[in-house]
Amino acid sequence: MIDQDTLNQISNEFILTRKIELPVNDEVKLLRFLNLHYLGDVDCNDIVNGVMTAKYPEKETEAYKQATRKATVGFYVKLKLTYDVNGNCNVEVVN
Repeated sequence: MIDQDTLNQISNEFILTRKIELPVNDEVKLLRFLNLHYLGDVDCNDIVNGVMTAKYPEKETEAYKQATRKATVGFYVKLKLTYDVNGNCNVEVVN
């Protein structure tokens, strides 16, 4: 529930937190980039008896696993929105 004091405030600056996730086709591009960097091959999986298996399990380091996990879960970013008197919005990423 919004309290009355909040509704009575005047401001043109707002801080928002939003989750950023890549679209699936861009996520695939990023994963292929990570595969090339860490494993030396963009196509790192084979299908064996209908099951996807890693071609290079010995190269799948902890750093590779963390990078691919981070690439697929998205992240949160804090944005500062500042509106001018004409309704134009300036967006700034803040820490």
